[in-house]
Amino acid sequence: MKKIALIMIALMLLLSGCSGSGSSDEGGSPDTEKHEFVPINDSPDKYTFYIKDYVSRNCASVGYESLGGDRNDRYGSGYVHLIMITENGEYVGVSNEQLKNYVVVAQSLEPNTEIKFSYEKDEDGEEYDSLIEWQSISEIVLKVRPTKSSEEVTQKGMTAINPDPDRYVSYVKDYVGRNLASCGYISLGGDYRDHYGLGNIKLVIVPTDGSYIGLGEENIFDILKQYVVTGQSAAPNSEIKFKFKKDSDGQEYSWASWQSREEIELYVERLKPQN
Repeated sequence: MKKIALIMIALMLLLSGCSGSGSSDEGGSPDTEKHEFVPINDSPDKYTFYIKDYVSRNCASVGYESLGGDRNDRYGSGYVHLIMITENGEYVGVSNEQLKNYVVVAQSLEPNTEIKFSYEKDEDGEEYDSLIEWQSISEIVLKVRPTKSSEEVTQKGMTAINPDPDRYVSYVKDYVGRNLASCGYISLGGDYRDHYGLGNIKLVIVPTDGSYIGLGEENIFDILKQYVVTGQSAAPNSEIKFKFKKDSDGQEYSWASWQSREEIELYVERLKPQN
């Protein structure tokens, strides 16, 4: 009987060891954690839509590459920019081929956050069905990482920016952690700018090593991709106010005639070469 008892104990220890061998990573790997997708509210009308749940999706499966070289996603008759950032600030691109090797691990705005739209009107004051004049949210930041990576990610660059309450107020974005090429666009006047509501802000690039970035360079986009934003002169969610001129009928134009902030300085550092 004593011999049988010893055999039983040995067998139990062996089975216990086998059952534990299936999870060799202490604390569990983020790649194996299942994300519970949030059901998104139906749109009640053409003025209201809700932010989708992007977490755990392959980056090539969300949105589309626009003709303007952005990654956008459709919401009703409008669209929202998808700003994809990595933990180290490298540029991940906007095409399906570039993005298929990345997965979304976090988003700056919660699923079901409300987006409001207003529409252009014709000369009789009737709204168009598909011409968006203004929207309360213009972009969503997605933190991404390589699909086969388990690197730790932080909340850097993921500040939830307040939706604009109307056309007269907008809020400064969180640029820290973004690749410089993902921050704005080169304007016809040769400035680096970013859209805010019905206006735009000049982004003044300040390399922390004192170097100069010439925006007129032929390969400027490739130059911008070499930098990451490490600081900004205006805090995220700082308020920007706008005013608009009116036509002879007292209707406001769809572009700002005055705004409380004209520019934001972005402090940038050159990315370290990847091994």
